[in-house]
Amino acid sequence: MYARLAEHLGVTSMTVSNVGRRFAASRLDGLVDRPAMGGPKRDLVLANDEYAQLERWSRPRRARSRWRCGRRSRWPACRAIRMLG
Repeated sequence: MYARLAEHLGVTSMTVSNVGRRFAASRLDGLVDRPAMGGPKRDLVLANDEYAQLERWSRPRRARSRWRCGRRSRWPACRAIRMLG
């Protein structure tokens, strides 16, 4: 039963089991999200140059063509492009 319900909900059968157990023990109060384990998240402190580097890395790269059709290219498609163009 847990497996079919888990598949329908898109979660694991262990999750269904845990939620069912919490509901049986505490009813609706058991379904309230509990705080995450561990300590609070720390703020990330960056220097200006580190921040600038992260911004450069996060920008999408401009897509480059894998093939380049220069004047001396022997690739047959480049020759065809030059003849048509």
